[in-house]
Amino acid sequence: MSDLDLSWICGKCGAEWAGSHGDHTCGPEAQDAPQSILSQAQETINDRHERYGDCNNVMAATAEMFRVYQGLKAGASSAHDAAVFNIIQKLVRIGSGQSHADNWIDIAGYASLGAEVSE
Repeated sequence: MSDLDLSWICGKCGAEWAGSHGDHTCGPEAQDAPQSILSQAQETINDRHERYGDCNNVMAATAEMFRVYQGLKAGASSAHDAAVFNIIQKLVRIGSGQSHADNWIDIAGYASLGAEVSE
C-alpha cells in the first residue's frame, strides 16, 4: 500500500475529497452534461496538441516504446504493465521537449501505483 496522500476532483460535480477514488457520490445537484464533457475533451485535445505536437507522432512513439518494453518482459500483461504504459506516455511527452511539472508528478503517481499493484 502506498503512503501517498491523494486528493480527487469529481468531473461531474467538481467536489474535492481525499482518500480513495470511489469515496465520493455526487449529490442531486450534479447533472450529466455530455456536450459539456465533449467540449472539455476537445479543449484538452487542442491543448495537448499545442504542448506536445501531432498526436500521431506521440502515439506512434508511445506504441514503439511499449513494444520494446513488452519484448523485454516475460509473462502475460498485468496491472503493473498498465502503470508502466502510463509512465511511458509521460516520458514521450517529456521527450517532445515540453517538460511540464505535471508529467513528472504523474510519473511519480504511476510509479507509486505500479509498486502498489506489484506487491
